[in-house]
Amino acid sequence: MSAAIGGQAEADRYAAIAARVGAVLRLPATGAWP
Repeated sequence: MSAAIGGQAEADRYAAIAARVGAVLRLPATGAWP
């Protein structure tokens, strides 16, 4: 990945969004609805 200034912050933001979306998509499969 690029080491450009701001690149890490952008990667972290996308990683956080992907993790959140992945967790939401897994809820029905695990039956872990709140």
